[in-house]
Amino acid sequence: MWYEYINGFVPGTINRDWATPGNIYYVSPDGYDNYPGTENLPWRTISKAASTLVSGETVYIKTGNYHERLVPENSGVVGDEIRFLAYQGSTVTLDGTGISILQEEGLVDLSDKSFISVSGLRVVNSMGKYTEIEFITYRG
Repeated sequence: MWYEYINGFVPGTINRDWATPGNIYYVSPDGYDNYPGTENLPWRTISKAASTLVSGETVYIKTGNYHERLVPENSGVVGDEIRFLAYQGSTVTLDGTGISILQEEGLVDLSDKSFISVSGLRVVNSMGKYTEIEFITYRG
């Protein structure tokens, strides 16, 4: 397992170096998971993004409190990571209130996954490892 933490990363900014031809999706508390995940018609849950994204795809998460876990279904590949990023200027909070999780899992669980990037998320009320994610890349 390999984790990369980058200090000084500004949460909520968009790093254009990550731009790939992969699809870009959006999540907002005002969205619906049956929407297409576009900026104008975003998904409602991070879980929808986590079950949908494949290698090279990115989701921008807009300001809100999300009472759910981030558990990606798929892995990325070298040069085409799956990216979960706070939308520019957004405060994104994963809140574990009322969610039953094991200590070793946490609200963000990247177990058995590779080439996943997560940036700009605040994690509260979690029994797990992370309390605030400025930037983490996981390569299993």
